[in-house]
Amino acid sequence: MSANKFKIGDKVKVRKELVADEYYGDVICDIIMVRIGGRVLTINSVKRNFYIVEENSFYWTDEMLEPFEKTLDNLCAGDFIKSGSSVRKVLAAVDGCYLLSYSKEYTSASIWYTADELKEDGYSFIDYTMKQV
Repeated sequence: MSANKFKIGDKVKVRKELVADEYYGDVICDIIMVRIGGRVLTINSVKRNFYIVEENSFYWTDEMLEPFEKTLDNLCAGDFIKSGSSVRKVLAAVDGCYLLSYSKEYTSASIWYTADELKEDGYSFIDYTMKQV
């Protein structure tokens, strides 16, 4: 396993369903790590197989953590983004690239974008449900 999902400065949340004495990648989970499930941490250092955080001295792996806040760098299929009046749905996400719908046509595929391209175009994540559409 490797530590490649997050970068220095990222806010992450400890997964709540961790199990003590189980390995997650190359790191064994301590009972204290289980007890702090749901707590927000800040990545301080990225090593080959684990992360070091500012808030404690434990080692953490990708499998133990999840993104704390949704950004253009960690979108998933089904997420919505907005730039100006243009609202688009992420139809697929592969290796940091996103297939977007056309604006307000959430089942028709447009083209693929990288997170950097979305940032350049002024997009941001929005909490948007189909009820609002």
